[in-house]
Amino acid sequence: MTQPAATPIRSMTGYGAAARAAGGVTLRMRLRSVNHRFLDLQLRLPPELEGAQAALERQLRGALRRGHVQLVAVVEREAAAAQVNTAMAAAYLAAWRSLAQALSLPAAPPEDLAWDLLRLPGILAPSQEPDDAAALGQLAQTVLADCLAEHGRSQEQEGAAMAADMRGRLQAITRSVAAIRAMRGAVEAAYLARLRERLQELLAGTSTAIPPERLAQEAALLAERGDISEELVRLEAHLAAFAAALDAGGEVGKKLDFLLQELNREANTLLSKTSGLAADGLRVTGEGLAIKGEIEKIREQVQNIE
Repeated sequence: MTQPAATPIRSMTGYGAAARAAGGVTLRMRLRSVNHRFLDLQLRLPPELEGAQAALERQLRGALRRGHVQLVAVVEREAAAAQVNTAMAAAYLAAWRSLAQALSLPAAPPEDLAWDLLRLPGILAPSQEPDDAAALGQLAQTVLADCLAEHGRSQEQEGAAMAADMRGRLQAITRSVAAIRAMRGAVEAAYLARLRERLQELLAGTSTAIPPERLAQEAALLAERGDISEELVRLEAHLAAFAAALDAGGEVGKKLDFLLQELNREANTLLSKTSGLAADGLRVTGEGLAIKGEIEKIREQVQNIE
């Protein structure tokens, strides 16, 4: 039960963040996930990355199996260098000279005219290089790969902690099953005493002879109800299968959930067979309730396993 998993068990809860810069653009991404029955993707992308959404979704589906996943991307641009619109500046200057001639002003422009021109509309403008959508999309996939790597490490770290907790609880269930097995003889003796009482009631409650086959049928029914050996064997088998699945690792969430259902079914049957018995029967009930308690705690962990 304590062997490390061949493939790490991953929690559906994870977080990853990454950023890269290229061509005057910095792209930042945040990736979060929580448990969900299926893979539910939610992408919040800026307009520049709308064309890359399909590729990013394929990348996410290739890396994740289950969970509610939210990806947020932000594009940050560096401050662009200012450019002078010389053609418009020349037009402004020609207009000034024309006005100066018409109004008999000095032909030579004043020394500070250049600064005045810079304040006029349309003279200064930030450089606007066209975006390379393909390059930005490729950058987005690279940043997402970085996000997924960090996200995966966080999933595996939490998955390892969850697996360790579940192994400890499996050991607790195994001890309870062993304790019940040790009390099995006393439980069967208690059921045998109840069987005798039941037969005496049947014999005392009628003046006519009870057919032997009826007595045999009643005896067999009560004996079957008191036999817990089958439940113990199945509990042990399911515990072994659960431990093996943890050791194998990988995408085991659904398999572990199924095994928990089977463990819970056997625990319920065992409790129903030992109800109403005194002494050792009560101790069996206590161990059975302890088993169910551990099963529920394991179930809380399994619900978050990919």
